[in-house]
Amino acid sequence: MFQPHVNCLSDFARWSRLYPHSCRRTFATLMKRVDGADKDKLELIGHTSNEMLRYYQDVSLEDLRRITDAL
Repeated sequence: MFQPHVNCLSDFARWSRLYPHSCRRTFATLMKRVDGADKDKLELIGHTSNEMLRYYQDVSLEDLRRITDAL
């Protein structure tokens, strides 16, 4: 059900390995940049443990620069 919708988006999507999990990881990473309770973020991604929230959040160079610039 997911893949046909992704394939309609672009040629890139047809050749890449996009799965529902990819969307969850992107969503969790974007939420990292927004102030809010982890409990609420967990509810939005459908998990109950902070470990899973951290698992889905990727680290970006932009995030690392923001931290080091604040020092």
